[in-house]
Amino acid sequence: MMKGHGVVIEAAARLAAEGLRPRFAFVGRGSQETAIRNAIDRAGLGDQIMIAGFAENLPAALAALDVALYVPVESEGMSRVVFEYMAAARPLIASRVGVVPEILNDGEHAVLVPGGDPDALAAAIARLLGNAPLRARLGESARRLLADRFSGARVAEALESHYDRLLSFASP
Repeated sequence: MMKGHGVVIEAAARLAAEGLRPRFAFVGRGSQETAIRNAIDRAGLGDQIMIAGFAENLPAALAALDVALYVPVESEGMSRVVFEYMAAARPLIASRVGVVPEILNDGEHAVLVPGGDPDALAAAIARLLGNAPLRARLGESARRLLADRFSGARVAEALESHYDRLLSFASP
């Protein structure tokens, strides 16, 4: 469960023990689906965590989220889903792994937690669910960051600059 499903399940169990029962949806399909379903059942969280499969209408699915999670246990590069959350201005809790902390500032664009730490994840979920203004601020800040630094035009501009530098080395 490298993508952090197990950590989410553990965090949900900790929240439930504190009387907080937010609903979670795992979107997508994969080879770990049976193991994830079994872990959900063992934790007694079947009424709280659903495996939704693929989202036919991604914008609608993203709009339905109060909080988005990207919590891999170890680095898997930078997932496209992070940029999808940012484009949809969804408040994000992300693992502080790989390049994530190089792109997202904790408390400004997202809430960053240590990878594999269900206690930190549970605390971050409780904090965001209890603070609608913070959710709105984080989501909008992430959307602006995406537009300012990672738009197609911005990426093309940076790529052109890199090619220009490379070509300047090749000139006699």
